Amino acid sequence: MADFPRIKWLNIDGQQVPFTEPQHFTGSGDETARTGHDNPLPVANYTKKGNIWLPVSEENPLPTQVTGSMDGYTLPVKNQIITEIETVLDAVSVQSKNKTANVFINPKNATEIYLFISIDKKPWTIRYRNQFGLVRPENGYPVYFNADDTFSITSPAISFPVGYDGNRQGVKAPSNLKEAKDWGIPITDSEYFWVENNSDDLATITVKILRVWR
Repeated sequence: MADFPRIKWLNIDGQQVPFTEPQHFTGSGDETARTGHDNPLPVANYTKKGNIWLPVSEENPLPTQVTGSMDGYTLPVKNQIITEIETVLDAVSVQSKNKTANVFINPKNATEIYLFISIDKKPWTIRYRNQFGLVRPENGYPVYFNADDTFSITSPAISFPVGYDGNRQGVKAPSNLKEAKDWGIPITDSEYFWVENNSDDLATITVKILRVWR
């Protein structure tokens, strides 16, 4: 193999000084050529390993070209997240010891569903009907049964429908929202909820549904 890079010598003040012109392998054996405007560096014939560019060969092949990648490394792609908020109960008045109408969740194939509940009287309960026909507070997380707190529009109670009562299937109840997501099953068109006013006074209830597509 010829020496690479090729070195030239200049006589400067009586001394031989080496210098190297820009040059590269042509791809024909050991031939090299001066790199310039009329003879640009053939980038496609070089591949990068670490921080070093090497001539393409059987030992150093070009990386597989992937859309959205460079130097063989796939670039991270941001998943688009779409959200929708729907007000399904808007400042509805509910008499003492009564409940709202049944409200179908209408999942629209969302990957995640959350309910934002505001209510000005306590205690109160939310019950979900699951796809098996059972209506229970345990079909949502957290379980709001005779909840002893009120919630406002700007600081609502957040409820995540899990689609079934895992306790009845011997599944340990979730202790946080992440576990609830792992524990839950997809919500179907048959599922609905209602909110009960368990207090002795007239309650005003607003519920918004947040649907998330990931």
